[in-house]
Amino acid sequence: LNRSIQRTAKAIKGQLEGLSKERTAVPEQQQAKLRKLMQDFAGTLQDYKAAQKVAAEREAQYLPKVPPAVAAGASSAAAAAAASGGSEADIESQALLQEQVQQESRAMENTISFQEALIEER
Repeated sequence: LNRSIQRTAKAIKGQLEGLSKERTAVPEQQQAKLRKLMQDFAGTLQDYKAAQKVAAEREAQYLPKVPPAVAAGASSAAAAAAASGGSEADIESQALLQEQVQQESRAMENTISFQEALIEER
């Protein structure tokens, strides 16, 4: 979703810049509207980036901490996929697979912790 928004924003920015370069055939009133549109678009992009940053910070606060061994394995697998010249889809599927493995690892750790707590209670 984030990538598609970035691509769309770049396309719109390119179109607006193209319109601004064609000022000779555009009346002054339309040029003023175009400048305002470009300013509004830039402001909207800044607001989006700020909201995205806040969302990432909040997400980082609530995500469970990944053990270093699992994180190291995941990052090395991603690096290997990128180094092998894999396509973007391959890298993305590798990232999803790594995330799934991490989730399974966390689930197993949680289950073990729960079982240990039950044993201690008994």
